[in-house]
Amino acid sequence: MSIIPLVSFKEENELFKDNFIKSFESNIEKSQYIGGESVETFEDNIKKYLGVKFVTGVGNGTDALLISLLSLKIKHGLQKGKIIVTSFSFFSTSETILQAGFEPIFIDVQVSNGNIDHDLIEDSILINNDVVGILPVHLYGKPCDMKNLMRIKNKYNIFLLEDVAQAFGGSYKNKKLGTIGDMGAFSFFPSKILGALGDGGLVATNDEELYNYAKMLKNHGSKKKYENELVGMNSRLDSIQANFLNIKLKKIDYLLEQRKEKSESYINFLKEVKGITLLDYSESVINYFVIRVPEHRDLLIDFLSKENIGTAIYYPTPLPYLKVHNELERDFPKATVLSNEVIALPFWPLMDGEIIERVSTKLGNFFQSLNSNT
Repeated sequence: MSIIPLVSFKEENELFKDNFIKSFESNIEKSQYIGGESVETFEDNIKKYLGVKFVTGVGNGTDALLISLLSLKIKHGLQKGKIIVTSFSFFSTSETILQAGFEPIFIDVQVSNGNIDHDLIEDSILINNDVVGILPVHLYGKPCDMKNLMRIKNKYNIFLLEDVAQAFGGSYKNKKLGTIGDMGAFSFFPSKILGALGDGGLVATNDEELYNYAKMLKNHGSKKKYENELVGMNSRLDSIQANFLNIKLKKIDYLLEQRKEKSESYINFLKEVKGITLLDYSESVINYFVIRVPEHRDLLIDFLSKENIGTAIYYPTPLPYLKVHNELERDFPKATVLSNEVIALPFWPLMDGEIIERVSTKLGNFFQSLNSNT
């Protein structure tokens, strides 16, 4: 029986292969590997696509978050402070808050989609001194409620940094995600919606001062070589990856349409399966197709593994309960529910519909078998 992976790059690579090879050969001929025309062209194109004034490519999505936080810290003259952040995300979201010298204040999430619960934020601001910012994550491709988040940002005069690692191309009320708050941090990890053939990231902003700090920070804190003004880092998007990303960017709307089509197929197959809870996928660009399994999730994972079907859990532990944070005095009931129930199914934009049907059929068989034995 053929293996169904969690994600496959084969079809996309076949689609872009000839152009990838040509761009790679061009870089070799030019001996251009860091910065230069390839990166500038990609930045210009992605800036137009996002409808934002300034962007700068960086080494990866984690660096994009850290550089953004440090830029905001410098602009606002902050030495320390607390940042409101979701309790349910990948570790880099809270890790970079600590790396930048801030303290994370975790907020529980909406169980319907995993995004930060904006209704809980203001109470947290009122009981915590020195809140300086909000860091929401558009989880799995689903936009956060940016209207309420921006209202809170403006009411309390704090910054807002969007983590858009899983939501490239997504929009909120006709504005691209990552362009609504003060800054947006993007990841081009291969499994992301716009994925490189290696690593990469991007910082986006409409604020020229923040843009200038970000450019300096990613390049050892300098505007000119050997004239270092800040303590920065070495985090540059390389030319080869910029070319690959530029090639894929030209087809991104087609790939987003395919993601929507594939997710709708899953929903149609699974909506009647007892034992599964579908998330709220409305307005989502679907980076990962995630469902909830309130009971028997581990049994299901084991069953699918034996059927050669890949799965993943995004994420098995809420951020505040990780050892590095060790926040055991507060409860995050909805994040805990999700960590105990979520499972990502095989999903990629150019997957064959028969794969979706096979996975869905196996899921149905699993729960039908459970129900018949009870």
